[in-house]
Amino acid sequence: MSFLPRRVGGGMLALLALLIAPVLLLAQEDVTIRVVGSGVVTPLLEQAGATLDVTVTGTNDGFARFCQGAADIAATTRPISAQEEANCVANGVTYLELVVAHNVAAVVTSSENTFAQCLTIDELGALFAPSSQNTNWNQINASFPDSALSLSVPEFNTATFALLDALVEGEGVRSDATALSTEEILAAVSANPGAVGVVPLPAALAGGVKIVELNAGDAGCAAPSAETVEGRTYTAAQRLFVYANVASLSKAGLTDLLNTLVGENAGANAEAAGFTAASAEAYENDRAIIAEGRAGRAFSEDVSAYTIPADVSGAVTIGGAAAGANYLTSVTSAFATEFPGVTATTTIEGEQAGIRRLCNGEVDLIAATGELTQEQADNCAANNISVTPVDLGEQAVVLVANGSSSYLQCLTTAELGAVWNATSTGSILTWDQVRADFPATSMTLFSPESVTALTDLLLNKTAGVGTINRVDIQLNDDPLYRAAATANVEGALTFMDWAEYQTVLANNQANIQLVGVGEGCVQPSEATIADGSYPISQPLRLLVNNTALARREVQAVLYYAASDAQYGLITAQGLVGLGFDELAGLRQSLQEAFTAAEFAVANPTPEATAEPSAEATARSDSGSHPGELDTTSGLRRSARPCAPTQTK
Repeated sequence: MSFLPRRVGGGMLALLALLIAPVLLLAQEDVTIRVVGSGVVTPLLEQAGATLDVTVTGTNDGFARFCQGAADIAATTRPISAQEEANCVANGVTYLELVVAHNVAAVVTSSENTFAQCLTIDELGALFAPSSQNTNWNQINASFPDSALSLSVPEFNTATFALLDALVEGEGVRSDATALSTEEILAAVSANPGAVGVVPLPAALAGGVKIVELNAGDAGCAAPSAETVEGRTYTAAQRLFVYANVASLSKAGLTDLLNTLVGENAGANAEAAGFTAASAEAYENDRAIIAEGRAGRAFSEDVSAYTIPADVSGAVTIGGAAAGANYLTSVTSAFATEFPGVTATTTIEGEQAGIRRLCNGEVDLIAATGELTQEQADNCAANNISVTPVDLGEQAVVLVANGSSSYLQCLTTAELGAVWNATSTGSILTWDQVRADFPATSMTLFSPESVTALTDLLLNKTAGVGTINRVDIQLNDDPLYRAAATANVEGALTFMDWAEYQTVLANNQANIQLVGVGEGCVQPSEATIADGSYPISQPLRLLVNNTALARREVQAVLYYAASDAQYGLITAQGLVGLGFDELAGLRQSLQEAFTAAEFAVANPTPEATAEPSAEATARSDSGSHPGELDTTSGLRRSARPCAPTQTK
């Protein structure tokens, strides 16, 4: 059976047309993805093959329109600011944050240049700033040779020029630098050992030139790469972002577009556009964000809505373990110069005494080498005190031996205890007395003159008790001296922290070796210290009274300690494991803890009061016994989302 269509009169057709037209127009609007933002980033979106309505507004105006709900996507050369995010929130706009590539500038020299390994930002300015008149390399750095400079810069209208301009003081670059294309810069640099230029990183990697590291001052020298850009240790770069309005994800083609941007070909597409691909980890995280619809900041935790008030005032009381004394002194001294309205008083009485004072509400925070034991937590709970740990990394003592003494490649903790314990004074004098198959070589020991937490850590972990070391040894506080002396004497041994050992390495000290420790002969390294597998190591953390976290002066001290500019204080104390790239996550976790503490103080809830144990009111001791504390994770990037740890 067949059905023939009925004839429809002209009037009815007109009516149908009027009814259908708006529906068709609406359908067309739904498949058009509205993109605003930076003209640097939008080509990556356009090559993904979707139907786009692209308006190049620049990053600032792009965020303004996006946060008004006027676009589905914002393509940007920086992360969303705190104020822009507040505007989005006010307009009910939530977003997915994706990193799609990086715009990276590389400083390049001839492969024959042996002296310019790493340049500071000041040195980069001395090379390229518009006010610079330097013509020789030794004017940039006195240790560089007296040889002529030849400077090449990117053409004015390129993204690489904009990166260089942003790094040096003043508008633009020096007028006597030659502006060339990327290919011309590479040719000029490779032909002249005195030449230096700036090109996009992909070109530098393929161009047969040497890439110079940069030192921005907070985290040391870093070579350009996706990982160092994402970790914020390489600063001559822009992270390129795409922000997608969560309300637009149901629009036809939008999710497919996002998946294409960060899919298998994302890296190749980025490099084809002249950019550096994001890291594999970043693209994997992007894909998870899209799949889960995970809204909010994912790659820009370094952008903070929290600022320390310039007029902050008050008093902060600090106590705890001697292991944190040097760090706390360094932080509070630096803080006082910038915020004199806050008085931070540090009294180091030992870890156990510090915990008792914390649980009695007598101090705001303490330094500790572990978390609270159950008994200590119960004592805090008896006083309605809960605690948030802030993890600073791991401390370690490394043993440095004479490089020709092959028998000292590995020592057990018991053997090290026998070597350094005070009871060995005058009795253990040759190495065969430590292990029978060692030679009868005289034992020569060099130790820091000052008895510090470093000595305590060595003896606690090897001799089993915190005590002074033997006295028949040579004393000197300079690690360079101790390392050189050890290198000159067969059978010599010394110890130092990780930061001091890095200084020794930088001094190119010959004929020394690191001693592996324990039955597994674990070599100290950043990895083995950070994960605690190296036996002579311990965590250092701050334990903070949650009620104190609600006070501005306490917040200010903690946030200052976690700032990029203070990272050097962490590394200077030999702390390992808290990476520069983790500081942003730590600051985000701190902000969340501040907010939670303020809410808890403003909205108290009745709690049952537990009976304190005898320890809660016992007389303070002066010892530090890290073995009595549990080693648990503190407030770190990996802990997000974070809330203050409630004691039980």
